[in-house]
Formats: sequence, C-alpha cells, structure tokens
Amino acid sequence: MDARIEVLSSSLVPLEEEPVPSTCLRVHARVKVAQEASTARTPFENVALRLLGAVVTEVGSRAATEKIFEITKERRWEEDFVASPTKGSRPVASSFTDVSFCILPKPGSVDPDSSHSFIPSLRLDGQTYITTSDVLSSQQLVKGKCKVLYWIEADFRRGKDVVRNLKCPIDISKAAAPLQLQVSANSMSEHIAVDMKPLRWSMVMRGWPLRPVQGKGTRPKMSIHLPKDLGLVYGTRAHCDTRFQMVAVPLLFVVKRPASSSHTMHDIMGNLLPKLSVEAMWHTEKIFSTSNLANRHIQKGTVQSCKITQKSVVKQKQVLKLPPFYQQKPGETLVGEAEQEFSASATLEMLLPDTIKSPSITTGLLRVSYQLELLFTLEDEGHGSILPCRASLKVPLIIEST
Repeated sequence: MDARIEVLSSSLVPLEEEPVPSTCLRVHARVKVAQEASTARTPFENVALRLLGAVVTEVGSRAATEKIFEITKERRWEEDFVASPTKGSRPVASSFTDVSFCILPKPGSVDPDSSHSFIPSLRLDGQTYITTSDVLSSQQLVKGKCKVLYWIEADFRRGKDVVRNLKCPIDISKAAAPLQLQVSANSMSEHIAVDMKPLRWSMVMRGWPLRPVQGKGTRPKMSIHLPKDLGLVYGTRAHCDTRFQMVAVPLLFVVKRPASSSHTMHDIMGNLLPKLSVEAMWHTEKIFSTSNLANRHIQKGTVQSCKITQKSVVKQKQVLKLPPFYQQKPGETLVGEAEQEFSASATLEMLLPDTIKSPSITTGLLRVSYQLELLFTLEDEGHGSILPCRASLKVPLIIEST
C-alpha cells in the first residue's frame, strides 16, 4: 500500500454559530491511498488523523519538546474513502478522503499554564554564555534554536495493529495563514489615564513656581486617556505593493480648571493650536529554554538553565495636529467645587514593527512578550496659551488572535 498526505489550503473561515463574531483557521488536507488493483484485501479499516503542534528547543547539546496542540479525527475505509481515476497502464486502485481541522484562535490548551492564543509556526535562533565550572571567567558560547512546528500524522489501522504511519509537516505561519490580531494593554482597568505635566524650563520662562503656591490660584490639569483595547491590527498598502500592518489607538485629552475662570479658560481653549509629538517604543522579549521557564530556581548563565533571551526595541516618531478642545458640562470636584472641562480627541496610527511576528506566547519552553512605551509632548503653536507639557507611560501588551 502506498499512501501520502497533501495539505490543500490554510484559510480563515467565519464562525457563524458563535455568540460573538469570530473566525477559525481551517487546515484542509487530503489523504491518498494506492494499491495494486489485483489485491482483494482491504488495506486498512480506519485511519486516525491528528494535527499536532509542539515547541522544540535546542541549546548546546540539550534539547526539549513540549506539545502545545492536538486535534484528532478518524476516517473509515469503507465509508469515507472515494475511488479516484488512475493514470497510466499500471493496474492501480487509488482512493482518497478529505479532512479539515478547524483551529480556533483560542483553543483549549494542553497545558493550563500555556498560552490561550494560537501560536503560529515560527523559528528563533540565538546564543548565550554559560558557566562551565566554578570559575567565573570560565564562559562558553553556546548556540540555540527554537521552533514551533505543526504536522499531520496518520495511523492506518487494521484492528489494533498499525499497518502504516505517515507524517506531513505543515506551515501555519503568519504569512501562510494570516490571523486577525488584537492589541490590548495588560491592565485591570478598562481605560488608562496619565497626567500631562508642564516642562520645567517652560515654567521658569513664564515665571511660574515649580510647586503650587497656596492662594495663588489653581493650574489647569491636563490628562491623556487611552482605552485598554488599543485596537485591531489592519493592513495597508504603500508604494510597490508593500503591505504594512498598522494599529490605530484613540486618544482623548482632557483639561480641567475651576469654573470661576471658565470665561478665561474658554477663550484660551478657543485660541489653541495644539501640536502633539509622539515617540513610541515597542519592546520585544523572546525567551526559550530546554527547561521549564516557570522554574524560578534556575539561574541564568549556568549549564542547567540553557536559556536564551533576545530583546529588541523599535522606535517610531510622529506629529499630530489636534482638533480644537470642546467644552463639556461642568462637574463636581471632590471638595464640592464646580469645574469646567474641555477635551479633544485624536487617533494615533502606529506601524506594527517587524519584531512583532506572533501573538504573545507563554508556554513552558517559550515566552514572547511585548511592551509599548509612549512619550507625549504637547505644545501650542498659536499664542502659547498653555505651557508645553509632557506625559509618558509604559504598558505590557497582550497581542492575541481574535
């Protein structure tokens, strides 16, 4: 008996039965079987087909494997295989059956500590120094690699016996099977707020005290607000049909001041020509090991650790022109004084760097994590009614397939 497995396609299909609109990654494969036409005996009774995924790591002479995914389906010879036309003069009987594996974006994990988001095929290479003896100067350079592999395995059975076993590697990388990614801040709150503070040099130029003075009035309070769900990753095309991935983050700027100065504040807000300079830094950390990363007793730089860490930072800069601040209804402060509130909104479109090639990953042998650091500088290009102010924040990111 001659048999083989062919992967026909990998595609995204909508899940209409789900209460929340979602998609699944479907891998469509075909199993082909051929035998001599004169052979009367059934080649097998059933075939167990498994789509398997694993993290395979190697550091120096050490290696480890962690299973992260498994789906099993069964096909019977008498019921599911269909005869196919043969070519040539050789009397060969050929049959085939199709099978589809639907991989949900958040499948049930084999390990409860593993990532709940789908992990695409990937490969990492790196190196580290390990201590080979008690002498601190005795350092050895070792190289390592990490792979996330997927394959289809078939066991052809007759009764309890396996008469044939086949394996077919498949590519479920980001390029072969594009997934919709969601970028979120790892925060307990639904919104992230940070105060914008005047730059010290600008306060000195205006003659403002660096600290508030009692009885000298209240300074305007400015803050910037971001949602926890920063946005979905979307594609866009530039010149030469180059495709980029972007994420659009909505921003809200809020200025508060006591209502006693509302007329003055209203005039100030109406004359503002705010310019926002943004510096974004995408931090990526990739760690793989031949031992469980959750083991806190492992010491870095020892033979027992066999851990390789890769860190990278991608910086981006851009300038936004904010729309005019509009006036909201007065609220009540904590001490019972009414205050006037003004706000303006904008959208920060950022390019997703090439260092982000997969969702966030947490398994026993592999960890991929991201952080986003933002530095905002707001200036008035009009009459200089407000002082240049600045705010910064750094939030851990959760990037997952939806």
